[in-house]
Amino acid sequence: MTDLPQRVLFLCPARYSLGEVHNAVIAARQLQHAEIFFCVTKPFESYVCSAGFPTALWPTGIDALRVVRDQMEAFAPDLVIVADHHVLGIERNNTVTFASLAELVRAPMVTFDSLLFARSVARLQTSVADLVPEAGLDRWFPETIELPEVPEGVGILRPAPVACSRHAGAFALYTDAPKHCGRELVRAEIGCRQDEVMVVLAQSAWARLAFDLVARLNRRSLQPGFHALLVEWLGEAFRRLGRPTRIVMIGGQDGPDPNPLVAVTRLPTCSNDRFTDIVSAADLYLTDNVTSAGMARAVRCGTPGAALVNIDSRRSTDEFSARWFDRVGARFPGFDFPFVVNPFGWRDELAPLLADNPYFAALPTASIFDMDDVVRTVSAGLGQRDGPATQALIADQAKLPSFEQALTGCLA
Repeated sequence: MTDLPQRVLFLCPARYSLGEVHNAVIAARQLQHAEIFFCVTKPFESYVCSAGFPTALWPTGIDALRVVRDQMEAFAPDLVIVADHHVLGIERNNTVTFASLAELVRAPMVTFDSLLFARSVARLQTSVADLVPEAGLDRWFPETIELPEVPEGVGILRPAPVACSRHAGAFALYTDAPKHCGRELVRAEIGCRQDEVMVVLAQSAWARLAFDLVARLNRRSLQPGFHALLVEWLGEAFRRLGRPTRIVMIGGQDGPDPNPLVAVTRLPTCSNDRFTDIVSAADLYLTDNVTSAGMARAVRCGTPGAALVNIDSRRSTDEFSARWFDRVGARFPGFDFPFVVNPFGWRDELAPLLADNPYFAALPTASIFDMDDVVRTVSAGLGQRDGPATQALIADQAKLPSFEQALTGCLA
């Protein structure tokens, strides 16, 4: 039997996507007998530190390799884990590849591959790149993203969710339901009234960056941003339901409440444990990223989730919708591009991950720009705790090895 490593170094190059860092933290907590060290970017340093792990900063450019070299000498790991494979490709200031790491790392190396891109998808198409095709946006969102090749000898492990039991190298990220504080206590701390439904709304920092850049390049004011306009859109959906609603957003810019029936609470970026408390207290989790690690965590806690996607380009035609589309289209021409992950798109690239996946088969989706569909999906999901997606996730996770077990098999 292969002995588990005693000193594990996690490399987390993500600057705009917390999900990969979140998965790494949850996995690291399962290695109870190992000493753990993280190299993590500045935006997520406090997130990792609040989970109890020591860190070194992962800088931009070639300096990142210097940090890796320093930690190979100072920490002397007997295992290095890259979290996540595709981040090395989509982070535009990243210069690190598996080939450059191989020159420095004198220990076994494993990469997480949560989206099933490793050794199957070499290029990603970027939908938002078409919004400002002439110049500027391609620095951050090129039409095509080249993913780094994973060499033979580098192990591949896939956190589930969002991978599932039919995927090679998959392991159960949640062997038990995440622990959380009492729901009523958290709701009271947030300021949610007893008569309000509480909805967590999440949009990735990538999407906010993309639409802010589009506004700049189109010489538009940055306010209101696309996220604020999306809150206005969803606020109308909850108004039509006729139920007092509190939309809770973590991070993002301040803005007005969308209407008298819907209030918005914006919270600062928080620790992993606090995030779990918040999503466990919610009546619904909404996001425009079908593969969201945050939504998967919420669903595992029993909270209903729904993904807002744009697959068939459906649009509402009522008066409110027509006015809203005119305003958004004037600020962000081409905003209604197809996507399952905003702002990248990735309908074709993620097809192998989504197909025959019990969690995704049970997870509700709504066509984001079809108001009636949004209202139907939200109405069906609100408050339906421990629903089909939660049950599908629990059943599939029971078929999978733990992270320690999967790591043992990968290193054997």
